Amino acid sequence: MNKKPKLNIQQQIDHMIDQGITFNENINIQKARQFLSDNNYYFKVKAYSKNYKKTAQNTYVNLDFAYLVELSVLDMLLRQLILKIGLNCEHILKTELNKDFCKQYQEDGYKIVKKFLEINESVKNNIAKKKHGSSYIKDLLEKYNENMALWNLLEVLTFGDFLKFYDFFYKEIGMKRSKNYALAYSARIIRNASAHNNCILNNLKSKRYTATKVLKKELADILKTKQEKLDKDLMRNQVVNDILCLIVLFFKICKSKHMRQYTIDDIKKFFKLCTRKNEYFKDNDFIRQKFIFLRKTVLLLSKTSNY
Repeated sequence: MNKKPKLNIQQQIDHMIDQGITFNENINIQKARQFLSDNNYYFKVKAYSKNYKKTAQNTYVNLDFAYLVELSVLDMLLRQLILKIGLNCEHILKTELNKDFCKQYQEDGYKIVKKFLEINESVKNNIAKKKHGSSYIKDLLEKYNENMALWNLLEVLTFGDFLKFYDFFYKEIGMKRSKNYALAYSARIIRNASAHNNCILNNLKSKRYTATKVLKKELADILKTKQEKLDKDLMRNQVVNDILCLIVLFFKICKSKHMRQYTIDDIKKFFKLCTRKNEYFKDNDFIRQKFIFLRKTVLLLSKTSNY
């Protein structure tokens, strides 16, 4: 791959103009220059252009810089929402596991941790790395590392490593939690992307993903009761799949009425913000259809009594 040259702010704008990106809406070239200097950077904003078609001459069709800015703002808001719900899911899953552990009178909490770490060297190494540097759990590890119990382990695992332990724990005690694990695995991907501030809404055109089987079954059952059909084509986009895995997981495991309600309020607030500049995306089916499908499905999930 050829190296791309470094561009200053004006050169970045000139490059976008050469690619057919216009500056006709609420953001003119002067405002765009200021935005790219003070609010966001070119590589991140330009990433959302992947949602737009190109001509045979390799220029974008119906793409204004203001559309990219709006997508970057909505993406930021979505990341914040996903991270909030994802952290709540992680906490609830740990609470659920701890509750089920307490019912296992033959398990002291040490043997199962020892067995898990013996067969998961990578998890053991990840924990060891946190003993150094400025980790907030450094003191905990120094105190309990040589004799760690289950309740200690839950505090030091990454979400991904916790899910490995979650799967291991329930298999060890003979309880089925495979549906939650499958949903959480996909939810983890988008939760981590949000935590690392990665772009999420930059590839809504893609339809190469194989949707999570558990998710398809859950949604098909719910939509059937509402005489709706699942759009399997839209489910082939990873962003759509992972967001819905997170939302379905949350409503399956959250028992707190208060937490459920403020999460529903946050979701409604986000989707309301998504419509504030509808005219920007009215001609882009890749974006418009995904948002309509997500909004309808997520709000339907929030109203379903089975969850």
